[in-house]
Amino acid sequence: MMKKLLALALTLILTLGLASPALAAEEPVELTPEQVAEIVEKYGLEAPEGEVTLPDGDFGYSVKLPDPLPDDWWMDDVAPAEDDYVYIDPDSLEPVWTNPAYDGTYEKYEAAHPEELANLDVDQLLAGWGYVERTPAEWFLAYEGEYGETLEEAVWRTYVGKRIKVEYNCAQAEEYRAKYPKEWVKFDADSYFESEWLGYSGDSLPDKAAYMARYNVLTEEEFVDDMFVMYVDDNRYTAGFEQDEYEMPEPTPTLTVNGVATDVEMTAEDGVTYADADALRQFFGPEFVPADKTGLLPIRETAQKAGWDVGWYSSRWSGAQEVQLWDKAAYEAALAEEFGPLNDFLAKAMKVSGNTLFADTPTATHETVAVDMTRFSTLDGDETFRLTFDVDYVMGGGVLDATLTFDVTELLKLFPADALESVTKMGGFSVTQLRQFLKAGVMEFIIDYNTGDMAYNIPLLALVDEELAGWQTETLPGLDGMAEAMKGLEEFSLTSTLYAQMLSTASYMGAEYARAEYDQSVSLLSAFAGKDRFAPRGGKTTYSITTQAMNEAVSALINADADEGDSTNMVKQPVYSIFKAFDITYTLDEVGNVTADLHIRPDTDGIATAIAKSYESSYYGDSSAAGAMEIVMNWALKGWNMDITASSQGSAQRSTGRMDIHWNNVGKVSVRTTAAQTAPKAPRSIDDIVR
Repeated sequence: MMKKLLALALTLILTLGLASPALAAEEPVELTPEQVAEIVEKYGLEAPEGEVTLPDGDFGYSVKLPDPLPDDWWMDDVAPAEDDYVYIDPDSLEPVWTNPAYDGTYEKYEAAHPEELANLDVDQLLAGWGYVERTPAEWFLAYEGEYGETLEEAVWRTYVGKRIKVEYNCAQAEEYRAKYPKEWVKFDADSYFESEWLGYSGDSLPDKAAYMARYNVLTEEEFVDDMFVMYVDDNRYTAGFEQDEYEMPEPTPTLTVNGVATDVEMTAEDGVTYADADALRQFFGPEFVPADKTGLLPIRETAQKAGWDVGWYSSRWSGAQEVQLWDKAAYEAALAEEFGPLNDFLAKAMKVSGNTLFADTPTATHETVAVDMTRFSTLDGDETFRLTFDVDYVMGGGVLDATLTFDVTELLKLFPADALESVTKMGGFSVTQLRQFLKAGVMEFIIDYNTGDMAYNIPLLALVDEELAGWQTETLPGLDGMAEAMKGLEEFSLTSTLYAQMLSTASYMGAEYARAEYDQSVSLLSAFAGKDRFAPRGGKTTYSITTQAMNEAVSALINADADEGDSTNMVKQPVYSIFKAFDITYTLDEVGNVTADLHIRPDTDGIATAIAKSYESSYYGDSSAAGAMEIVMNWALKGWNMDITASSQGSAQRSTGRMDIHWNNVGKVSVRTTAAQTAPKAPRSIDDIVR
């Protein structure tokens, strides 16, 4: 974890460093004769005539290229035409970008293809490009401000850009056919598209016709050329691809069982893999592969009869192929034993809560909150400020209706009077008005999770902007999916989730990697939420975690990251002292009564030591600097030394709670709450209140 934080910081520094030349290149710069001479000599360019002032480009400064280019030019396979440019980074004088395929003008393309412009169907093109959720006018608005075009012009520009790309690929395919004749003979465009492009592109296109419409590939011949260019670009750097005398070997699939590679031989025929019955019997047992079964048996059919899952992994880069067998029952049994108590605890919690927000019968609750904020002062004496809140909320049918009243006037004592006067004048209201609002403040909210709409009435906003007086409405994206999310939470099972995640990872990363990730996840989650954390007794279930267990769990995360190849013995020395206190107990009975206690205090000295040790063992680590880092981190973290205690008890009908946060040498916040259900009533409707 710490390694990743350090790597992230270094990545940010490198990113800013790489970005700086572009940020600096905002004005056109005239290269010196020495710089021009260096570029010409370094890349074999034709010496320019006269003075050279290079215009500012997207990536640097443009230089005219000769035609033809010398053989040792920096780009492979592309020979720019005489009107093409390469961009030169002004600091390194290195070429950084060119793409001659896009240097042709739209006017030239239009002149060469007048029939395409005449037959332009805007709606058909937009639909093919995936703009089915937006009208042509809405699509046009995305371009008008930037380009000042009509809709037809914007569509034509986009269409031509796609067609230039297709024409470039067709020309490239001709070159590739000559260069890689063996690959061309065996190439099947449809098979490549279905097995590779659709599987790995990440695009949501369903089929070949949709692909051709999206990228304006007009004919079958263009489609074949397009796919062949992708195929060659994906594979030409693999071993033997460019060697005519080298026959690339057919990959030999490996049979993996629960993430471990075996030496079982397989054969394949008509898309079905087979293995010897004796080999399969050792995995599935005589119940599913009887002793009288001999010879080759279909692997998938045999495994599925035994209740196992079958997966497949293929790597385009390494050539590895795997038939993966997973003993589903064994994994589910082990996970159920380790995380069954957690699943039961979550199910019980959801049941007793009754999913109040979406219940048909609404519930109403009144809650009082008292907050005491104490500011420590050894010279002038401690000061305490009292804030009070009353919350009334109604939930039901997917609607939350809440009204908050409060008295927080003592907050004004934190600010000098003259400074407060100046600030309120800037806002256009008086201190008296602000005090009145804070003395008897009111905020109202209505949130409809069925539609995603929210309405609010906050008089304080009207002090700043009169247009915000009264009820305001907003639509919050994704809010209307809360019902499905809550339903998913009710059906959530860590057991099935961990297993399903392993199979998903195995399909694109391989069985061995997926199994290692799975083992690490299970080991770490067990420290936080395994069976040892739950204790049923007398109809009650108690979840608890201790300081020692928490320190071991966090240390396991740090140690696992420091040695990512070691997925065993995750809790190992050193065990860092991340917390001086981390004790949580949460008890829930069958009818929904809850008692909870919490005590958390970080160990700032221990955290500084953990950061320094993690840095020392990291790729970027420097043992000589680790000590200095520990001293600096220790000093920096001292200001965050705090102690947190909290407790609550009760049920959905009535509850009380407290929380105390003691910030060393700064202050303390004490919160006391009471809540009780009141006479049920329906929540207000946004339509009735606002509209």
